[in-house]
Amino acid sequence: MTEPGGGPPLANPRLAQPHPVRVLDDTVSYLDIRCAYLMARAAFCDDISSGSPIGEHTRVSARLSALVLHYPVTDFGELLTEASTVDEWEAAATMIRAFLGVPAEPSQDQLAATSVVAAARRADYRPPVHLSHGADDRRCNLQQSQRLHEALLAQGGESALLVVPGADHADPVFSTPAVVDPAVEFLLAVWTRNLLIDRDNGGSQT
Repeated sequence: MTEPGGGPPLANPRLAQPHPVRVLDDTVSYLDIRCAYLMARAAFCDDISSGSPIGEHTRVSARLSALVLHYPVTDFGELLTEASTVDEWEAAATMIRAFLGVPAEPSQDQLAATSVVAAARRADYRPPVHLSHGADDRRCNLQQSQRLHEALLAQGGESALLVVPGADHADPVFSTPAVVDPAVEFLLAVWTRNLLIDRDNGGSQT
């Protein structure tokens, strides 16, 4: 959710629906990885939008008040390092090339520039983050969420990590109450806290 708020929006029932996924090389789910990555980078942009606000949005902040991510890629370089087989490495490299729009293996500088973990460490503002990740994720290792979680806590940020036992990437369990409910409760707690702060500040929080 972006700031400024007003009241929190009604819970969207689509949150509980399975994510649409386009499979790349029968191994890597490209669409869900791309969406999670872009949301994570947006969260640590320090209110710098990638575009120019127009019209009624000129006074709207790019700052996110909270972030919920399922099985995100937070460091493309580490994704390659974590590959345990040649096929896994090739699949990850193909996905990264497609995402970055480069014809060959990206350089270390390119990989470092895309790291969500590094962006979270640099950021002046870090929204509360709720992460859910399968313990048996074969496409995006659990360490991807663990690194971001630990980096946020080390910087004094707020992060919750739900590890789902036995779950692989985009497992159907991620659309069940066992995973959705903790994320919704996390968002409601953040929004309620922000509303109380906003009220105490005379409605001046943005």
